[in-house]
Amino acid sequence: MAKHLGSFVLVLLALGVVFGVGCGDDDAAVVYPTPSGSPEQLVGSALPDVAGENLTGQGGAKLSDFGGAPRVVVFWLNDCPHCQSELPALQSVASRLSNVKFASVAIDAKGSNGNGSKGYETPRAFVKSTKLTMPTLLVPRLNADAKFNLVQIPTVFLVDSGGTIVKTFTWPFATADVESSASSLK
Repeated sequence: MAKHLGSFVLVLLALGVVFGVGCGDDDAAVVYPTPSGSPEQLVGSALPDVAGENLTGQGGAKLSDFGGAPRVVVFWLNDCPHCQSELPALQSVASRLSNVKFASVAIDAKGSNGNGSKGYETPRAFVKSTKLTMPTLLVPRLNADAKFNLVQIPTVFLVDSGGTIVKTFTWPFATADVESSASSLK
């Protein structure tokens, strides 16, 4: 019996690794398929492109539409409390760094098409209520997970003007560290 219980626990642990958790808060955890690596492994490579619905009406409907200058790209979920506190803080950083473009990517983790889930504020409502001015794309979860190796949310990518990822931040991180690193982007 103990042998079977031990095997059962190992299977559960393996499933936890294969289907890693997103937000970092057990109460708001979102299950993700395991990406092939970590965001840090993308440093030095071109920022992948992803298409989605533009929630702020600014710019285009692909991440590449916001290129051409140094930029900060933030990936978030509407049901992640860390994301809900970090986005307004990062919006404030964006207002102080005129040489850097900021964009956010709202991940539609529940397949809700931006209409919310489990009583959480919808991405559209969150963008509106926080007066988020940075361009924000709503993309399906599977389009973002694999391309960006998202293992924890929020995740921030710092990208130079040539489109190369130079640094990443994965929750938990200090907004001041993101600002300091972003201010030196070229």
